Amino acid sequence: MSEELINKHRPSTFDEVIGQDAVIKSIQSSLAKKRARTFLLTGPSGVGKTTIGRLIAKEVKCSAFDLREIDGATHTGAEAMREVTASLQFRSLNGSARVIIIDECHAISSQAWKATLKSLEEPPEGVYWVLCTTEPTKVPKEVKTRCAAYDLKPVATDTIQVMITKVAKTESLPIGKSDEALEAIAEAAEGSPRQALTFLAQCGDLKDEDAVREMCKSGAVASKEAIDLCRLLIKGSDWPSLTKCIAALTSPPESTRIIVLRYMSSVTMKDRKPQRALAIMDAFAQPFQDREGNAPLLLACARLCFD
Repeated sequence: MSEELINKHRPSTFDEVIGQDAVIKSIQSSLAKKRARTFLLTGPSGVGKTTIGRLIAKEVKCSAFDLREIDGATHTGAEAMREVTASLQFRSLNGSARVIIIDECHAISSQAWKATLKSLEEPPEGVYWVLCTTEPTKVPKEVKTRCAAYDLKPVATDTIQVMITKVAKTESLPIGKSDEALEAIAEAAEGSPRQALTFLAQCGDLKDEDAVREMCKSGAVASKEAIDLCRLLIKGSDWPSLTKCIAALTSPPESTRIIVLRYMSSVTMKDRKPQRALAIMDAFAQPFQDREGNAPLLLACARLCFD
């Protein structure tokens, strides 16, 4: 669901990009005045580098067929980049601009860079390069000097909160009724709109601030099915309901166990009668072995259901 939410709410225009106003204004000006066709976008993960690359493609009227996205971490060799640059010598059949976006470009080998330098410095007519990286110090100096470079910063927490509040209301997520829970997600995202949307998708059914903070710790967030299991355990639901919920889980049993412990830990801190939550924590105290499948999870639930 997280990827679905991220893609659904990905900015479709420059005006929708949040937290990067100066960068966006400069890129728009550069495109309008045709000052550059090779861009280097740097910054932390999830702040909008690839999204801006796609918006550049849209701005220069690049068709989907002529937009090429390359993962620099897997296309590191010189031969791969020679194939890319060679293909650029031919004009697009429909006259469209062509855009090459390279994610994690710092991973490209020195030989691959050498094979690309001329095209970066003097792109063929109608060709645009967008290089994206989280590690700009690993990009060769001779590459940087051939690019219009932009450094994207982490987005302010309050700006992210405004964004996810709007998304939560649009998607009718229960968490949208709790400003405190949304603030917890915005803080946990640490400046990354993409991470915030991931947390929102996976914590969308929660409204309790403490539970959200627990779920967002170390990036370990819970699926709707895992949260449903926690709620069923607290309620003392019947065995058929528990097994139906377990069958719907997509996370490994050990990950589910940790989610249950964190959820129950949050409950015990605020509940005046934490006996049920403590009993659940006791039943889930021992690590599960993934090779045993759902057996340990079923046994833990059975102890609570039948004891």
